Amino acid sequence: MENGRNQRLKELEQQRDEFHHRVFVRLFEIFVIFGAPAAIAFFVGGYFDGIYEHQRKFKIIALAAAFVISWTIMAKRYIQIDKQLKGIDKAIKEERNKNIS
Repeated sequence: MENGRNQRLKELEQQRDEFHHRVFVRLFEIFVIFGAPAAIAFFVGGYFDGIYEHQRKFKIIALAAAFVISWTIMAKRYIQIDKQLKGIDKAIKEERNKNIS
């Protein structure tokens, strides 16, 4: 019985470690979340500034919108990741409590 609990605890800890690894792999995703909208906004804003002969007015507006969009996406991603991590940590805590009693 004790081996079964220890095995379950090891599985949960391994699951947590794998999850942490996936978070680090998502750094590229973060780069894309911020980089792609900024690059698109830079070029699209410059294009419209050239057409309507404004001095960076559209570019500044587009970059501000890209900033807001990027942070909105990041906030949603953080909530998803945090929820998953809390679930794993809760399961680990419950398993440790079982091992104590």
